[in-house]
Amino acid sequence: MGLDGISLCKLPRDDTWASMQNYLEKEKALFPRRAAAAVATLADAIGRFKADVGEYPRALDELVKKPSRLAAKKGVRPYFLDDRIQLGPSGQ
Repeated sequence: MGLDGISLCKLPRDDTWASMQNYLEKEKALFPRRAAAAVATLADAIGRFKADVGEYPRALDELVKKPSRLAAKKGVRPYFLDDRIQLGPSGQ
């Protein structure tokens, strides 16, 4: 079942099945936009890293903290807000 973190306590008690189906349809419509936004954000961070450092990151962590192998290279860190990589649309 694709409940994706929905709280059954928040569903109306009169027609839970219909409410759940409505919720899932809305999520199905929102997910592609959220996924596209997450991919665009990651692609932007990787592009800025490449422009600053001259090579692609070897791991996602390099977008947040400078690895020792790049100690001599300049670069703006972090490439994400709040010093961490944001969660994707599925919360992962």
